Amino acid sequence: MKKTMMILLALSLACILAVGSTMSYLTFTDADVNTMVVGNVKITQLEQKRQDGALVDFVDNVKLLPITNNATADVAINGTNYALLNTANNAVDKIVTVKNEGTEAAYVRTLIAFEMINNDGTWTSPFDASLKKVDNGITMTDITFVKDGVHYIVGTYVYDAELAAGATSAPSLLQVYLAAEEKGEFFASVGASYEIHVLSQAVQAAGFTNGAAAALNDAFGEVTTVNAATWFGGTSA
Repeated sequence: MKKTMMILLALSLACILAVGSTMSYLTFTDADVNTMVVGNVKITQLEQKRQDGALVDFVDNVKLLPITNNATADVAINGTNYALLNTANNAVDKIVTVKNEGTEAAYVRTLIAFEMINNDGTWTSPFDASLKKVDNGITMTDITFVKDGVHYIVGTYVYDAELAAGATSAPSLLQVYLAAEEKGEFFASVGASYEIHVLSQAVQAAGFTNGAAAALNDAFGEVTTVNAATWFGGTSA
């Protein structure tokens, strides 16, 4: 299952979030010997924001403007404190978590593809410009791909523990915002919209002995330029 969310902007930011569901790594029934109940691996990616002390679904069409200061604070999300969330005006919550909707414990990873900045035909990291993110351990890579003529750079987040049936993971992405010093260069570089694609994968934890990263690589393949392009529906840069 994929769904796409867009945050449109007029002189601001648009994020398209492609949400990936999962597949089982191995399922089978051997009817000649006995009947085996196949474990179900299924996830839902949640995209939320804080509102009146609670988490609510993220709503489309949110403008992103430069923040007004650099105030930060520890913020509790699902009972866990996360440091350095920006509390300034115009910081936008984009709290991405994964819920295990299946019957089996699973290993989960989330890939986040950030649109790169186009300066006269040269594509560079958006974080070299004015875009900022608050995350919970996203590892940025040098993997890039092209989708609809736009270049993206990929970050990965692996939820190291087994995600129990019915449980929700820690967040990967928490916020995005533009630095207070942004004076319009970012908008000039990205045009009318800016996109972030998010894709999550999960595999059953049972039977794997080398941890989450190895299990996910076995199930889906390693995070490479070719694989990332395929998963996000693009082409290799």
